[in-house]
Amino acid sequence: MIIENATMIVGIILGGICLLAAVYNHIKHQNFGLGGVVLVMFGSMLLALSIWGSVEIWIGDSGAKFQLKEDFGAEKAELNNQLEELRLRLTTNRKDIDRMAEHIPRATISPAQEKERRATREKFERNSHYSILIFNKAAQQENAKTISRDLLEAGFKTSATETDLEEAKQQFPNNVAWVVYTERGERILPEVRRILSQSTTDIRFEIDSSPVSLRRGDIQVLLF
Repeated sequence: MIIENATMIVGIILGGICLLAAVYNHIKHQNFGLGGVVLVMFGSMLLALSIWGSVEIWIGDSGAKFQLKEDFGAEKAELNNQLEELRLRLTTNRKDIDRMAEHIPRATISPAQEKERRATREKFERNSHYSILIFNKAAQQENAKTISRDLLEAGFKTSATETDLEEAKQQFPNNVAWVVYTERGERILPEVRRILSQSTTDIRFEIDSSPVSLRRGDIQVLLF
């Protein structure tokens, strides 16, 4: 990966130098000539190959489109997790302020409250290492948001991304979700299963029997 990045950068730099040299020669001497043509062609070729080499294209049945959805979902999950962490901190601070207002001038937090807070924080931080991406059809957008919210509150990096799911290998009836996971995602599967089963939706979840290879996310929920 490092070598590929270095090659791309060198190609862009050399291509830029060639183009700049041709432009400088034309401005200074008012003469483009054969050398200028060669420099422009060579520089353009270097730039084009470098940029093209950095683009990944996946050809398949709706594959390229779903790859973009996966990328978008993963980035949105990261942002959602950060927002949820901020919300958690604000909620904690607000509770502290409320307790202080009730017990002024002596504001204290009981051992039980402190233990509950620490457990909540530890669970949030532990789950924040994992991402769960939800891909749903338009008709299931509200259910997807509900499931996403429940997972976010538990600390998981989660996002709900709308797609037609034409690229799915298996099609389920309405209100059935297909849950797939990697070997890493299998570690959190029991907790995720519990959260999904308690979610306030009428969705039935079909969980794959064994781990699979996913391009993005530790777990993906395909909501049909």
